[in-house]
Order: sequence, then structure tokens, then C-alpha cells
Amino acid sequence: MIKLTDLFFTIALSSCTGALVGLPVILMGDWDIFPNLMKSAFVGMITGITVRVAFTFFYRNLKNSSILPFVIFFIIIAGGTCGGACILGLRNVLYHLIITGLAELTGMLMAITGYNYYIKLNKSLEKIQKRFK
Repeated sequence: MIKLTDLFFTIALSSCTGALVGLPVILMGDWDIFPNLMKSAFVGMITGITVRVAFTFFYRNLKNSSILPFVIFFIIIAGGTCGGACILGLRNVLYHLIITGLAELTGMLMAITGYNYYIKLNKSLEKIQKRFK
């Protein structure tokens, strides 16, 4: 189960990521910045929540595979980004590639960083547990 603070953190981080990923395309497309930036942030938020729930589910249920949740993570980010871009009216394939590449890069960097943090945290907690046994 995802804690409420984790959910708020995911929403904030994903919204900012969506806005930052969409910004170069919005500027290249010469569109209204604020409304499209808010739409990009919303798409990022929805994609981030979906990714977080799916990653947590698959990571917990597939204990012997740590690669499959990252593959699913990758697919959901690509699908969410391309789908959101289509919904927002983006039709240029080059813009799709740029925005999806940026989303994958930032999403995977954040996922790997968070994954490594939790692995280190769990190892230190195991060491503390062993000391008290």
C-alpha cells in the first residue's frame, strides 16, 4: 500500500516532471505557454501515479525479478507520454520522440535513484535488526 505522503510526493514530482518535459515542445510549437504547461503537468501527474502504483505492485509480487518492474515502468511512461501528447494535440513525430525521450530519461533516473535509496535503507535496517537479535 502506498502511503499518503508518498502519493503527494509522487504527484508533485510527476507534475513538475510533466511540465518540464513538455516545456521544450511547447516553446518549439509556439503555443500558449501556461494552459499547455498545466496540461503537461496533469498528464505527468496521471502517468506518475499510474507508474508508481504499477511499479509497486509488480515489484512486490515478482520478488525474484527486479528488471520486469522497470520494463513495465518504461512502457507505462512511453504510453502515458505519447497518449497524453496526442490528447493535447501534438501530431509531429519528432516532437513525440523528443518528449518521450525526455520523459523516459527523467523517469528512469528518478526510478533508479529511488530504487537504490530503498535498497540501501533496507540493508541498513537489516543490519540494525541483526544487532538486536
